[in-house]
Amino acid sequence: MHRALRGSRLVTVADGDHVQYRNDNACVDGVVDRYLLDGRIPARDMTCPGRPLPVPAGAAER
Repeated sequence: MHRALRGSRLVTVADGDHVQYRNDNACVDGVVDRYLLDGRIPARDMTCPGRPLPVPAGAAER
């Protein structure tokens, strides 16, 4: 789909999953906020760092 939308940008999150915006990912929040508030998009496709996966409850006790 991205290739079909001329002028679009793809923002990928390394080791990411869905629901990145407004979920403690400053890189994604910045990209989306700039687009929503000012209509600005990144100069090119980009990758934001992912957040570490949460440790399941009780896993740290082992």
